[in-house]
Amino acid sequence: MNRPAKPTKDDHRVRVAAERRVRTRAQLIDAAVGLMAEKSPDAISIDDIVLAAGVARGTFYNYFVTSAELVRAVGAELAEDLIMTVDKVVREHPDPALRVAIGIRAILAFAQASPVLAAIIMHSGWPVAAPEHALHRVVARDIALGQSSHKFRVTAPDVAMALVGGLTVGVMPSFAAMAAPSHLAEEVAETLLLGFGLTAQEAARLAQVDFEMPLPPPCSLLTRLLALPARSRPA
Repeated sequence: MNRPAKPTKDDHRVRVAAERRVRTRAQLIDAAVGLMAEKSPDAISIDDIVLAAGVARGTFYNYFVTSAELVRAVGAELAEDLIMTVDKVVREHPDPALRVAIGIRAILAFAQASPVLAAIIMHSGWPVAAPEHALHRVVARDIALGQSSHKFRVTAPDVAMALVGGLTVGVMPSFAAMAAPSHLAEEVAETLLLGFGLTAQEAARLAQVDFEMPLPPPCSLLTRLLALPARSRPA
């Protein structure tokens, strides 16, 4: 019987180096989020970030090329947290149209609660280019379910994803500026369902269904952002 090989010093060094990279990247992301609670994402410089993170400028370039790339990374991680958090409520419903309606309303409710979150999504966009992202694992799942059950008339997955992403990002400026009307999330959900081919009556009904807001995981970036004091005038 072969015994498992004992870890070598090289194995230990590789593991320690990988853990250090994860920690340093998390430091940069947390520093960027903290700065975004104070000013607009597009006003943050690399110097701001390295100072807040307590790392050298050269260290920053080991992970990101520009501050805008870091903002996009923050947005992608927050979008992952948002979608996976909301999915806990969405999966309780078998109807794909109701899943989509509740999902987008819950995401917009988080944006209404945090203008900083809305500003980050507005500047970073929706992570449509990353196939491993929750956007493709979760949102695409419910779109495919709606198409296979003939609930949705939109047939091209890319068009359906564009409707979700376009409506979500498109209303973020209102939430970032704290100027969104209280019924905006329901209007967005209704508009999305109409775009998917539901009748006006059914879209209006599903956009008003009550649901319980989920809580994000305690150690997630989304939780850490929601705990930050927001700037008085988000950009």
